[in-house]
Amino acid sequence: MIFTEKKLLAGALIVAMVIFFMPLQQVSAASKPGKVANFKATNVTQTSVTLKWDKVNKAKGYVLYEKQNGKYKKLAKVSGTAYVVMNLDKSTSYTFKVNAYKKTGKRYMYGKGTTLNEMTSEVGGIIKSWNIGGNGKKAL
Repeated sequence: MIFTEKKLLAGALIVAMVIFFMPLQQVSAASKPGKVANFKATNVTQTSVTLKWDKVNKAKGYVLYEKQNGKYKKLAKVSGTAYVVMNLDKSTSYTFKVNAYKKTGKRYMYGKGTTLNEMTSEVGGIIKSWNIGGNGKKAL
């Protein structure tokens, strides 16, 4: 069979149209990383708080946010399961959020966010925990 220039161009156009109009593969919810568990604050001081959480299976890393003026502002993108937030005001309540993420090709997929409310200390030093009321014994 002899291909003329018109037949080649028409064939190339059809191939290009088939490739262009093929539906994109849908990303299922199951392919996203899971929700972060056990998100908590430790080592709370007047001006800093250490945030910790459990590792999420198949997550590449985590994105941390602080709520400011009703919107979440990105603090950091980390690969570990702890982060120290510094330069905070004493006796102030803060809301933090963490999302696990993974990367597939050039695309990032994020799990549902987990939030935490925490208040910085009024006095200096580190507060591990305390017992309000009860028998007066420290809860360490």
